[in-house]
Amino acid sequence: MTMTADEYLDQDIKEEFAKHRSIFRCARALGVTLDRVTQVVGEKNFQTEKRPAQYGGRGRPELEQFIVATKGADEAWDNTQPELVDCRADYEAGTHEMCQGRDGDVTIQYSIPRTRNQPRPGYFKQGNE
Repeated sequence: MTMTADEYLDQDIKEEFAKHRSIFRCARALGVTLDRVTQVVGEKNFQTEKRPAQYGGRGRPELEQFIVATKGADEAWDNTQPELVDCRADYEAGTHEMCQGRDGDVTIQYSIPRTRNQPRPGYFKQGNE
């Protein structure tokens, strides 16, 4: 019996997910939606371990001024969010560094000013944009 295209895709999703256990990396690598990946791997297979927040979900107090955005640890970033668009532009201009931290079940995106500029034009450009 031959497999359908959907069955082949399901198999590819399972194999890709097994490599790193991340629905986000799996969806990006295969060019499919998060919903498609979760249909195949099941929701409970990717839930992050619940952790208590040490700083109320805001990260270390000395870094709070550099927070750009936050999200749940098992959520994807909304890359259309104006704050993230600006953060990426600052990073590409070389005026800021980007880094992430985690406080409990919250992932925090930071943008920290650099003392010297180091431009990185096109860093976030994908494919043939």
